[in-house]
Amino acid sequence: MTGEQDQIYRAIQEMEWEAEEDASRLPPALEDKLVRDVLSQFQDERQRRQRRIYRLGMAAAVMAIAACFALILGLRTPAGSLPSYALYVTGDEPQLGAPMPTKAPRLAEDSVLNIELSPQAPAPGRLTVHPFLGQGSELRPWPVALSRTDRGVFRLRAPVHELPALHAGSWMLVFAVGAGGTPPTTAQLKEALRHEPPSRIAGWQVFSQSVEIVAR
Repeated sequence: MTGEQDQIYRAIQEMEWEAEEDASRLPPALEDKLVRDVLSQFQDERQRRQRRIYRLGMAAAVMAIAACFALILGLRTPAGSLPSYALYVTGDEPQLGAPMPTKAPRLAEDSVLNIELSPQAPAPGRLTVHPFLGQGSELRPWPVALSRTDRGVFRLRAPVHELPALHAGSWMLVFAVGAGGTPPTTAQLKEALRHEPPSRIAGWQVFSQSVEIVAR
């Protein structure tokens, strides 16, 4: 190959290399569009992540607020609204606070009757007690006053002959403990007393104890 032919061959190779480089190079407009598309997809993904994090944060905040309200309401309203009470009825000999007897205690008319309604936990000050007296199928309000301690214990201690409507015979002492308001009716109490132990009625705890009063 002569010198002139060699120069022509090299010139042709250089033209082919330039053509290949030009073919692999993207037009500027298309290159800009591709860059914008990639950036747009990245921005969309970032926004989706931010929205997801925001929704999770809002859900956590709502749950925290709900828990706070539940705690506040729980503090304002004691569990179950009322603590559980227990009734003790004794005469002169047994000590007050002993387990309630399985049989009706017998008391003479000149004996001292001890009644105690004691809560398992300190009771709120708004609690009250309504006494009832039953004999046979009759049940009526019993006009006696029970003292109340700061802890919510209700007590009555008095000679039998000084207590109204109580005389020789078999009696049922009934008590309804609740948060005030309208006391239960005798019909409601009779329905509650059909269960053993008596069931609650309209938010009132019902207790009963039979006693036998013996003439002097």
